[in-house]
Amino acid sequence: GYKVEKEGVYYKRFDESRGPSHRLIEGADPRSFDVLDYEYAKDSKHAYYQGNIIPGAEPSSFKPLSRLYAVDNFRAYYAGDSIALSTSKEFMIIDEYFSKDKTNVFYTTKPLNVCSVDNFI
Repeated sequence: GYKVEKEGVYYKRFDESRGPSHRLIEGADPRSFDVLDYEYAKDSKHAYYQGNIIPGAEPSSFKPLSRLYAVDNFRAYYAGDSIALSTSKEFMIIDEYFSKDKTNVFYTTKPLNVCSVDNFI
């Protein structure tokens, strides 16, 4: 998880092959840093997944929906990656791998371009 110190923000994790580790998140602002859950966080400039900046994410509206999914005012994210062609409007998680918005169904970060979002099973 995240640990906020005066000198910076760290992301700590445990890897079964390497053991515990922690690393400084370069450029993270400790004064505005907000831990949203174990995976996701944000500060005044960026949103983060597992201590990595999420490119293009809008921190002011960013919020996690689950340990994998998150949204901002413009799009949805899966494990810190933008879901291609997604919108946050009416975004919904189907299960761990599938999600949908008002126009498409997605497998992780890929749009499936289904004929009918409402009839997708």
